[in-house]
Amino acid sequence: MKLKSDTISMVVALFIFGWITANAQGIKFEKSTFSEALTKAAQENKLLFFDCYTTWCGPCKKMSAEVFPLEEVGRYFNENFVSLKMDMEKGEGVALAEQYNITAYPTMLFINAQAEIVHKIVAFQNGAELIEQAKIALDPSRQIRSLEKRYADGEREISFMAQYIKALGVENNRERIREVGTAFIATMQPDQFATEEGYTIIAYTGLKYKSDPFFYFLNNKDKFLAIESMPKEYYTYIIEGAINDYINEIASTGTFGELKEAIEGCKKDYAGENQEFYENSWTGNYHIANKEFEKWWELQIAAAENLKRSDKKQGTYSIIQAAYELGQREHFADADKNLLYKAVEAVEQIKSENSENLPAYYCLTYLYKRIGNKEKAMKNIDDYIMKKGAKGEEDKRVAALKAEIESM
Repeated sequence: MKLKSDTISMVVALFIFGWITANAQGIKFEKSTFSEALTKAAQENKLLFFDCYTTWCGPCKKMSAEVFPLEEVGRYFNENFVSLKMDMEKGEGVALAEQYNITAYPTMLFINAQAEIVHKIVAFQNGAELIEQAKIALDPSRQIRSLEKRYADGEREISFMAQYIKALGVENNRERIREVGTAFIATMQPDQFATEEGYTIIAYTGLKYKSDPFFYFLNNKDKFLAIESMPKEYYTYIIEGAINDYINEIASTGTFGELKEAIEGCKKDYAGENQEFYENSWTGNYHIANKEFEKWWELQIAAAENLKRSDKKQGTYSIIQAAYELGQREHFADADKNLLYKAVEAVEQIKSENSENLPAYYCLTYLYKRIGNKEKAMKNIDDYIMKKGAKGEEDKRVAALKAEIESM
């Protein structure tokens, strides 16, 4: 009799242990097609949680390794959703990426039985943030379509506007944020700016340099820094963002004298720790706009060499990045081949110093491709694939680049 009791107790204990273990393993993702997962979600009267990822997306890997396995995340999602994850560059993921207009990663969708998106997340989320977004997906009053209707119906109360703009931010809908945020900021009173809601709207939208809200923000730093819910660095981002937009517009359309005058004028209002970086960027954008590519390159190399004195690794990467832009960006399509060869020489030197510098191989592939040297472009992409493959990594974009070179 005692044995039977012990046996029953053991079975119960094993059952409980198994249940706890299963629910401590994070989100349980279906191993099925999209249609099958959607059907299962509909049958269980749940939304489908659809994680859209690529093999090259770093934040995607971070979420898979650190967030989806969390016990609290798994408990909430397994109870409330059917979940599916898919590489959007393979199999049916390609068509689904087009169907749902997936252009950035990670993107996470909450989809109803009619295959409609009811909520969308674009960007890395920690565990608490992901659960909060899941709660929004389950609350029709907080879903983006509901917020859009309330906005269309004329609701403009500041707490609602902050909620709406934050929801647009989760979707990474920058164009819409700028549209509705700028319009609302123009109607705000000064006493609304330094509130949590007002600061949220400003942080997501940005400010226009020389506007009244900009100068209020600039001259009331202590009030904004006192809002504990907002990271301190937001203040700097907003000021520098407004000035950056303003001067880049002049760099694209004005004369060099007008650019220098604008820079000096802005420095009277604000000059931050990143001033040298910004001035190099603005001057570089002026050279690009005026097709002064040789001057642009000299500026980038001088800045990189200066950076190498304090951070050799970052300075080296800056040279590769500049060379990569020459080889890949369309605004350098008219660059002289002699300049491209200078970039090749610089990156080949970096590669000779460190044969495991994978960005150097990738950069050289583009440079040789633009020059028209198929043999060297192919050699570098093959070496890149071999070295990257040895690390167990794949990238569909690399395969597409190789196919372009093979067709040269």
